[in-house]
Amino acid sequence: MTLHHLGLLIGLFLVPLLALAIGHRLTRRPARQRALFWGLVIGHTAAALLATVAALYLPVRWSDADVWRGLLGFWAMPVGGIVGGVVGWMTAGEDAEREA
Repeated sequence: MTLHHLGLLIGLFLVPLLALAIGHRLTRRPARQRALFWGLVIGHTAAALLATVAALYLPVRWSDADVWRGLLGFWAMPVGGIVGGVVGWMTAGEDAEREA
């Protein structure tokens, strides 16, 4: 298994499992954790769309030097989920301060 395959498996299974764990009893969680959950879900979903588009790119145009297709296909979902979660966590600052 290569590092790229590990990134793909993390994006396919670990990120949704993390969202499932955070989303359990979401209404009882603080505002920062709710924002983290929604950022994670939105980031992972958008990245999954990018990965699908990269996978459906015309096979005739694939080459060994095509870095972007491999980067989007393998690493978009884990990176998109992490970036979405971080953005969600950071944007909940005002709501979290009011709630505390």
